[in-house]
Amino acid sequence: MKKYGLLCVLLALLLVLPILASCGKKTPTPTPSGTDKKTDEATEPSTDEQDPEPNVNYAKDGAPTDFTLAVRNNRYHYLFCDDANTSDTVEYDTFRRNAGIEEKYGIKFKLLALKDADNGKEFSTKLDTGSAGDIDLMCWDFWWGLEQKGAFVDLQTLSEIDLNKDWYYSGWNNNVTINGITFSCAGDATLEVMENIEMVFFNKNIAAAQSLDLYKVVDDKEWTIAKMRELMKQVSLNLDDDDTTNDIWGAIYDLHSLRTGLFSAGMKLVTVSQENGAIDITLNTQRNVDIADTFTALIHDANTYYSNTTARVEADKVSKFIGGQSFFYATALYCGKQIKNQMDTSFDYGLIPMPKYDKESDYVSTTYGASVFSIPKICQDRSMSAVILDVMNRRSSDTIVTAFYDNVLKRKVADNPTDARMADLARASVYVDFGFACESDSFNMLQKVQAQVIKNQSLSTVIAEIATAARNQLESIIEVYH
Repeated sequence: MKKYGLLCVLLALLLVLPILASCGKKTPTPTPSGTDKKTDEATEPSTDEQDPEPNVNYAKDGAPTDFTLAVRNNRYHYLFCDDANTSDTVEYDTFRRNAGIEEKYGIKFKLLALKDADNGKEFSTKLDTGSAGDIDLMCWDFWWGLEQKGAFVDLQTLSEIDLNKDWYYSGWNNNVTINGITFSCAGDATLEVMENIEMVFFNKNIAAAQSLDLYKVVDDKEWTIAKMRELMKQVSLNLDDDDTTNDIWGAIYDLHSLRTGLFSAGMKLVTVSQENGAIDITLNTQRNVDIADTFTALIHDANTYYSNTTARVEADKVSKFIGGQSFFYATALYCGKQIKNQMDTSFDYGLIPMPKYDKESDYVSTTYGASVFSIPKICQDRSMSAVILDVMNRRSSDTIVTAFYDNVLKRKVADNPTDARMADLARASVYVDFGFACESDSFNMLQKVQAQVIKNQSLSTVIAEIATAARNQLESIIEVYH
């Protein structure tokens, strides 16, 4: 592999969950006008005289410079596509975006996929021995370990990147910025954040039969866990016998929507100050106990169908939902594609945010998975890595994101503009908790809280013990941020 000019931006799959409700995308996604026919022309940047793209070209002697994107094998979406003939319109927009960047900046994207074996131990060893070459790669399973080794550049030191721009998710970025240091960022360059935002899909036919305007409930700030349970009880039928063929459940939840639902309800494991970057364990509060216990009651409600599976094990859940056997389905946005592919013309659904704890709370959306970018210290030209990283995110915000909305959310599936507005609301309020971003076998607050929910036991019995153990671990975790 070439030693000269070999630059990288690190892609890692990182589970992200919310903390508060004031950071997210800065502005809603623009409403698309429809899906254009394919064109082989590369995507050009939108004109913005006040904030132009950098005018720089990295070609050497007329030949493009290799730019290596290091990723976890099969764990990246819409970051890289080299097939101009793909029938997937979002993949095609990815191809066009990358082709446009290559043409303007004189680079050639290369993809290096790391196998999943041993949570990246082999590559970590290469880093330790200095044999990793000019590139770095990681995924969520081992990104944290590499971060702890000090493998990444502080993005705050790179003038080419402004994480306050609209194409970045401040709900991730602000809450992994400790003491003014940021080793990773999330943005629009891949769709994992948006695809994995958890929302509540609802059966519009059932809503109409019950004369329910759920959008108004959301707009009136009354979409709470208590309201959801009330409506679940109102529509559920035939759950008290052995015949499961005619069951109508109030809601479907799974392991991922359980985890993310806790944060949408307002739970806070760790709080990062937005003023000075100070960090503290904030789990041990009565409000968190109340949130967890209220959410536990929802999961164990007689009208809830709970599946201890991930969102991607969706066949049974999607079948029940499109078959009219559940009013609500709490799951990731990308499941809209599975629903679209399997539903018939008699079925219709809408989208609303996950329920909050009480009327006074803000809506908080959560994503159980995300691609985050880091720039490794072994890169030969950090400035180039920063420029390309920023341009990829910039150009995605009105191309790839729009294509996803058109084909999965707005036009082909949920064609009511109100559904699109609900998706915009969720996307604008994404948050991540540092306690989950850096979750490990020892720093595992969420796993312990989750266990209490699954066992139908109050968090109050273990919360102090969980918080104390986490506090003992925190100082060593953030040592790299000093």
